Amino acid sequence: RRGAYAAGDGRTRRDGGAGSLWTVQAWGPGGLARLAEYPARRQEVREAAFWPPVQRVRDNGSGPRHRFVRNAVTGVIASLAAIHQRGVTHNAVDASSFQMSTSVDANADELEVRIMNFGFAGPLTEEGRRADLRAGAVVIAELVFSAMSLRGPSDSTTAAALQRLFEQVFGLDVRQAREYCSEETEWMAVVEFWDYRDRQGDGWGILGDMWKGECTAEELLARIDAVETPYD
Repeated sequence: RRGAYAAGDGRTRRDGGAGSLWTVQAWGPGGLARLAEYPARRQEVREAAFWPPVQRVRDNGSGPRHRFVRNAVTGVIASLAAIHQRGVTHNAVDASSFQMSTSVDANADELEVRIMNFGFAGPLTEEGRRADLRAGAVVIAELVFSAMSLRGPSDSTTAAALQRLFEQVFGLDVRQAREYCSEETEWMAVVEFWDYRDRQGDGWGILGDMWKGECTAEELLARIDAVETPYD
């Protein structure tokens, strides 16, 4: 049964007035799932069928995983675009800021991502917009690396570890980062995930530009929508 939940920081002014931004949103059919918890969730993997070939790629093996993660990445960016379009910066974006309507790979086409926890939100500024995008890029990197890594979530796929890798080691040079990742066996699926976009768009470039805060969330969404993969 559908319901609703409220998200906010819980504070009110002494005079009884509203002191926080609260949101009331519908529950998904299966309840809510935290984005941060998704990569560690055990999933059922369907065996590849012989026919039809399009469905074999899309719905079997790693297809649902690729599609779910791509839809989740799109949902994170769309959430940031939505609040920026309304003149709001979040100012505290991390993986715990996002809720999902499902965490089941097989339900990737039904996935909705929503942003929460507006306790530090404020009016939109250029500095705040860029900070939201940079933080969102870290969330996306942790999601992709943790969910697509051969070993799953590990010390090397945490937000802090990936920040060190991309910012301190490679200075946000995504070409160098890709070369490094391609030599790591456990990250082969991570490279494949971004490369499928790169053949038709610029998957690594999208991540890098978002991390630098050089594009708006709307521009990033347009670039993602322009790319098709075998798993769509």
